[in-house]
Amino acid sequence: MSDQHTLRTQLRALVPDTVVYVSWITADETVYQRGTILNYDPTTMFRHIETDDRTLLLSPTAEEITVSEITASGPTRLGRLNSITYDNRPTEPLRVTNAGIDVPSYLVGYTGQLLVSSGKRQELCHIAEPPLERYDTRLFVELDTVLPSNWHETTLVIQPLGGPRRKYKLIDDRRADEYTPEQQQYTALETIIVTVRELSEAVYADTRLEARTSKRIERKLFALQSQLLDIHQALFEPAPSEHPLEVDEVDTYSWTSYTDAIEWLEMQFEEIRNRITADKTFAKERLGVSPLGPTVFASLEEIQQTLDEHPDQSPTEYSSSTTETVVDQ
Repeated sequence: MSDQHTLRTQLRALVPDTVVYVSWITADETVYQRGTILNYDPTTMFRHIETDDRTLLLSPTAEEITVSEITASGPTRLGRLNSITYDNRPTEPLRVTNAGIDVPSYLVGYTGQLLVSSGKRQELCHIAEPPLERYDTRLFVELDTVLPSNWHETTLVIQPLGGPRRKYKLIDDRRADEYTPEQQQYTALETIIVTVRELSEAVYADTRLEARTSKRIERKLFALQSQLLDIHQALFEPAPSEHPLEVDEVDTYSWTSYTDAIEWLEMQFEEIRNRITADKTFAKERLGVSPLGPTVFASLEEIQQTLDEHPDQSPTEYSSSTTETVVDQ
């Protein structure tokens, strides 16, 4: 069993998308669970872990680190954390694109100080409001203080204050290439991704849905969007950031109801899946096999069954609901 100091050190290193294996001790046994870190706040050591069937919360106290399950009524204690293991990350690419640096996911939305080092140079950079976006030129400006004049393929270490140290290799992807004919046939993915995002926003803003129902649907849509973004990135390699997904510039599908949106998504998924399956050259090289398997359609069917219990809500309705929600907060 790991001692408390080691556990706290390991807990502090956990960042979003890290695959972790945790165990905890109950009165009768030791329980093991695999999951993925959901969020990251450098000011705390609390971590949320999403497993196949529930969300766990790791929360340190003076005596121990508690493992709880997030339920509708609040956290339910499961036991005392016994061990943490996770997949160590090697040097990661940090891509410089025409739209700015492709910001790592755990730094999107970040403001504050970053400790950046390259070779013998080390600087404390400051990210002021507004928070970092997915593609952000400000981060490159800040990193420039420690970069050599010929910075291509430079290795950097970046650490938010109180957060984990991550090692990156800068990759210059600033190009003006257009989509190739092979990529052009998959540009519909961008409209699909934006539609999934709009559907998620509508569910979030729909006050007629119970919080637990809304959260369950949002989680499924989030997982679906992550999978679509991975497919989009793979198909547009070797420089995915060469064509950053700027959602404001993407053609959108004007859905009028939950049912309309889900039926359209099912049709589009079927079309994209068939196209990937039939593409024995480009798509097979990039993806191997079609990633849009039966679970994708099962998720959409489950979402539809849940929403069938509620009147349809159109995008115009949820945009006004969102405004009211923000005002109330």
